[in-house]
Amino acid sequence: MVKHALVASLLFAIAANVFGSDVSAGIGVAGGCFIDEMSNSMPSLSVTTETRYTYLPGNATFYLDVKYLQVAIGYSLLTLGHQTLTQTISGSTTTLLDQDIIGTLGYLVFGLVGEFPIALGPVTLFPMLGIEIDANIMDIGQNGIDLRASMTDAEKADENRFWMRAGIGAEYSISSNAYIRPELIVGYRFPSSSETAAYLNAQKAGFAPLWFTIEPDLSLLIGWNL
Repeated sequence: MVKHALVASLLFAIAANVFGSDVSAGIGVAGGCFIDEMSNSMPSLSVTTETRYTYLPGNATFYLDVKYLQVAIGYSLLTLGHQTLTQTISGSTTTLLDQDIIGTLGYLVFGLVGEFPIALGPVTLFPMLGIEIDANIMDIGQNGIDLRASMTDAEKADENRFWMRAGIGAEYSISSNAYIRPELIVGYRFPSSSETAAYLNAQKAGFAPLWFTIEPDLSLLIGWNL
């Protein structure tokens, strides 16, 4: 926790010193849909197995904006999960599993996003591209069991997430110092070390795996010019 706070503080300090003008700060909330898709195919047998996990994440964020750069620290909570498992054999699909996931995941979120403002009268549009690191701090399973309590350090580290995020935002001034800013961001999560190992093992076993995780988010920020 202390290490994460130090990293976030360093990012804020660098941003403030490099971009000394047009600095603003604010808070925001976001919601979206987390989609984790895993598919394993055996072309020689015409068999495909697909697993999908979906969650509805909610985020709360504090951010510093320095015209061309947004640095954010926040908290993300994933709940209302659902899992489906299907198998397709020679074109015929069977649902093997379709169930809700009882549990909650919590993450500390650290983001660094580049912005490219385009002034259009009272509104400023800006394409966005950046990275995000989510540090897992909570994994509660069924019946309130703390799953992190029985994890090794390596397993806990594997719960962390690294994203590439891109999207667009629009800023509208509501006073001389305040503004509102909706943002639509889509994230792609890079696989963890255990997922990469499982992917390579599936290839060695003759499968054609296809795994990806995306998360579209819609957020609303309220900021103040400093």
